[in-house]
Amino acid sequence: MTAMQLEASNGAVVMAPTAAQIASALSGLPGGTDSFAILSSGEQAYVQVAGSAAEGFALEYRAGSESEHYQAATSMPLNVVQDVFERYARNDPTWRSRVSWVPLEAGSVRGGHPVVVLSIVAIACVAAVVWFAATR
Repeated sequence: MTAMQLEASNGAVVMAPTAAQIASALSGLPGGTDSFAILSSGEQAYVQVAGSAAEGFALEYRAGSESEHYQAATSMPLNVVQDVFERYARNDPTWRSRVSWVPLEAGSVRGGHPVVVLSIVAIACVAAVVWFAATR
């Protein structure tokens, strides 16, 4: 099994994060267009958020391929996002049942600000490259 990696918009990267580290990273997100956290279990397997506790979070997950990329149907509060991240980090499959998910189509921006979503996509790509390089 691959170790989980948590990356936040402040540049912090934590391998095998604890629940406390996840909570700290998520609650510390400032909001705005460059406020995100990504918890990855592989090159194309992750949950990620953009936003803050004050403004709500856009929550997404990807389970391998572009056809397995989903977004929460609505903005999520911190407690739900934290629970999803913690369950995902423990490889607890019930993390998916905490949220109503809708598929993201290639090139679409459903809900949220396009700048936020595109920033997340760009950061996710960089994170995947960094993760891949670190595991070789």
